[in-house]
Amino acid sequence: MSQRVFLQSGDQAVQRSLGEQLLARGFFLAEAPDGADLLLYEATQDSAGLLCAELRSRGCAQPLLLLGLGAEAARAAGADDGLAKPFRFGDLLRCL
Repeated sequence: MSQRVFLQSGDQAVQRSLGEQLLARGFFLAEAPDGADLLLYEATQDSAGLLCAELRSRGCAQPLLLLGLGAEAARAAGADDGLAKPFRFGDLLRCL
């Protein structure tokens, strides 16, 4: 069974590119966080803590990977992992 991934980026080109690459690797894209097995959110240092708190308060218990923050900063914000920019798609796949 393939993983359902919810992907959220503020950059539509990044959203489209990552989405296409995930689909090509056999992942499914979920339309909402509650329908996903894994959450991928693009975040900044300033927005990460609030984003994580909001998702967790809404009951999102799925693994949360923040794109744009290193692993340590993402975990400090409340995510399960992070991937600092710039990153290669292969690096993202290893995190999944």
